[in-house]
Amino acid sequence: MITAQTEAERFIEWLERYNHHRNYSNLGQALLSWCSADGGVFRLDCDYAQFLQMIIAILLKSKGSLRVGVDVGKNMYRELPIPTSFEGWIPDQGDFFAALRQAIRDATRQV
Repeated sequence: MITAQTEAERFIEWLERYNHHRNYSNLGQALLSWCSADGGVFRLDCDYAQFLQMIIAILLKSKGSLRVGVDVGKNMYRELPIPTSFEGWIPDQGDFFAALRQAIRDATRQV
């Protein structure tokens, strides 16, 4: 659970600290983007159960919404609401492993 809590903090920091030009319609989309764009899937040991624990930690830490950096240099943010139900936004295992495959492709391009 320590890894999940640490990565929940990293995810929240990633959302706030960097510019996100993609308009995430829900938290699940942002999470999948983080998995590949920030390599979070590797820090979670490519483990879907740890990913779900991280989601729980995010929900417990967040107070209503998360700030998403749009243009951090100009102090421009938008709010990403925390879901009020579990339906329709939690990435399933297939989505998680698709993000893992994308992260592997991205990592091999950088070498």
